[in-house]
Amino acid sequence: MSNKESLETRVSRFLFKYRITPHSTTGIAPAEMLMSRKPRSRLDVLHPDVRQRVQDQQKKQKELHDQHAVDRQLRPGDLVYSREYGKQQKWCPGVTNTQTGPVSYTIQLEDDREVHRHQDQVIHRETPISAKR
Repeated sequence: MSNKESLETRVSRFLFKYRITPHSTTGIAPAEMLMSRKPRSRLDVLHPDVRQRVQDQQKKQKELHDQHAVDRQLRPGDLVYSREYGKQQKWCPGVTNTQTGPVSYTIQLEDDREVHRHQDQVIHRETPISAKR
């Protein structure tokens, strides 16, 4: 700010900046709470379409992700192979017991151990292991 500005102008600019800054507790700027809309600042004038560009990019990223995404919902009792670590046999047969989270399960292995696994560490199998020759 230049020294030529009047005190009134400097106070007005300070108050405007204060009023458009989101409050730490509410997360909403005082001016936005008062007027039920976000006031326009210099940054909004310089980059008016930033929000739209971000939304467009997010939509594109979601579309690209969804092209390769695989829905792997398992139910209790499904026959699966569970990834094992530190053993020679990398995949052990088992049965899903319960879903412990959005993408994690408890698996009852055929050697009577129960393990918790992420869905990326579980492969669905079609037939019981004893039916294979």
